[in-house]
Amino acid sequence: MPRTIVVERPEPVLTLEEAKRHLIISGAGRDDDIKGLIAAVTAQIDGPDGWLGLSLGQQVLEWQGNAFPDGWPIELLCGPVSEVQSINYLDASGVSASVSLADVELHETSLYPREGFHWPRSACRPGAVRIRYKAGHAAEDLPPQVVPALKLMLGDLWSAARAGTGIRKEVVEGIGSTEWEASTAFNDRSNRAVTALLLPLRVYP
Repeated sequence: MPRTIVVERPEPVLTLEEAKRHLIISGAGRDDDIKGLIAAVTAQIDGPDGWLGLSLGQQVLEWQGNAFPDGWPIELLCGPVSEVQSINYLDASGVSASVSLADVELHETSLYPREGFHWPRSACRPGAVRIRYKAGHAAEDLPPQVVPALKLMLGDLWSAARAGTGIRKEVVEGIGSTEWEASTAFNDRSNRAVTALLLPLRVYP
C-alpha cells in the first residue's frame, strides 16, 4: 500500500501575529505556546496526516510505493501538486536507479509516463519507488476559509488549555477584560462551524 510522508514542512499559513490578534494577546511571553498550538491545529487538517486531504502551505512530500503500477498513472496525494522533483527506485536487482523527469508528465495530481515510455520494472518491496514532489498553496492562492477555520480551532484549544470549563474572565490592568467560554456547547458550535467551512474543500482518496 503506497504511503505519503512529509519531507519539508511548510511555513504556518496562520501566522503568530494573526493568532495573537485573534486570541487578544500582547507581548511575547506565550509565543512558544501559541506556536505549538498553531502547529497542533494545522496538523489536524494539513498534508498526509490531516483529514482535509490537501496541502495548505507549500511543502515537499514523498510518495513511497512497493513498485511502479503496471500501465497506470501514479496518483500523488495532498495536492495541489506544482512540481515533481525526483523519481527514484530500486531496480529488479535491488540497485538504485532513477526515472528522467523528461519521461513523465503531470496532470494535476496524476503522474503519467509520456507516450512511448513505460514504467520500469522495479523491486517489489516497501518503499522501492520514491517520488518526491512539491505540493501546497502559495499564500495568495490559499482557500479563504482556511485561516478563519484555523483561528476557530486555535481559540478552542487555547480556551480549553487555559479555562477548563465554564465562563471565565481575565482582567488586564490598563487594557480591559476578556471573557471566554470553554463549555461543551461552545466547543460543539465551534466544531460545527469549522466543519461547515472546510468540508467543501475535502479531497477524498
